[in-house]
Amino acid sequence: MRDPSGRVLENWHQLIATSAPVDIVPPTLVGNGPFELDAKGEYRCPQGHVLGLNLISELWVKKESHDGSDLVRTRQLIGTRMGVLHPEPRLLISPRLFRLLRELKVGRLVAEVAHWG
Repeated sequence: MRDPSGRVLENWHQLIATSAPVDIVPPTLVGNGPFELDAKGEYRCPQGHVLGLNLISELWVKKESHDGSDLVRTRQLIGTRMGVLHPEPRLLISPRLFRLLRELKVGRLVAEVAHWG
């Protein structure tokens, strides 16, 4: 693996969220596309583990499920199993961690706002 300047990266690291997972709640929309909310339930788990194929709206999470950690993952997954692809949780960071990463000028940081519900 190489960094953006072309140098070989010697050490690999994996980010693991060890905090309690948070729950995705309405009005979050998950579906096949903006105009197809998967009415047949083709990509949803009947037990609620996988919510659907794509996140269509901004993410809303249940505030009471948050343990105060700066890095959390969602309990519910989004996506589908197809070859090497599999449903995944969404990772969330606190505003405090976001500010720190910006201050440290961490590259390729892309963030979207999540809401408490």
